[in-house]
Amino acid sequence: MEHNLEINEIKRKEDNQKENMNKILSICIPTFNRADSLNLLLESISKIDLDTRLRIEVCISDNHSRDHTKETVLKWKKVYQINYLRQMKNIGGSKNQVSVVGLATGKWVIIVGDDDTIDYENMRPLTNMLDQADVSKSIFINIDGKYDGLMSSRRSKKMLIETKLKI
Repeated sequence: MEHNLEINEIKRKEDNQKENMNKILSICIPTFNRADSLNLLLESISKIDLDTRLRIEVCISDNHSRDHTKETVLKWKKVYQINYLRQMKNIGGSKNQVSVVGLATGKWVIIVGDDDTIDYENMRPLTNMLDQADVSKSIFINIDGKYDGLMSSRRSKKMLIETKLKI
């Protein structure tokens, strides 16, 4: 009986890996003690149309938060798939960013701050653009005060994101 459980667990992991191999974009979210703003971000991701959302994975690395971050993530895991890792201790912001990218299996990766939101209406055009993009090139997302429709920050109304495709 125990052997069958192990085989089923291995099969489930293999199925998840196959499913994730088709992801065009990994939205990587490093977080620490911002459960309420993370909740708003995860809510904005839930508004992405289903066809597009199935092509995106969400990865969260929790830097050992002491608030209700874990409960927030578990709530949204019931709505859509989230790859979640809670650090055993606080490893610092930079290492947490590296850690969350390590969870990613998508063809492209975007790191989104836990206090940002996604403009869900622009995710389909973004994923369509990424389908056509050459993976040997780079996509840069720079903060320079201009709005491109991809993301907006609640931290500052003036601080908005501009997407630049270098092909």
